[in-house]
Amino acid sequence: TYEGNGDDMVLFIQQEPDVATIRGNAEGHYFGVFSWGGYGKDLLVNTTDPYEGKKILKEGTLSLEVIAEGPWTIEVTER
Repeated sequence: TYEGNGDDMVLFIQQEPDVATIRGNAEGHYFGVFSWGGYGKDLLVNTTDPYEGKKILKEGTLSLEVIAEGPWTIEVTER
């Protein structure tokens, strides 16, 4: 589980994430989460509402970029 407050990057070292459970934006600001890998950039979350949900990550995901105001958590499961 990764936790943060505000903008951040989550890097996966020796990990192959499969599913991300994402929670954040309790105060209703902009909340964006992007995955990055050999495929480029993939938009996972783009909202101004509080968010909680699961996203399947593309094979080869190397990192997640979080754009947020306030606290968030991302729990990932591995293959």
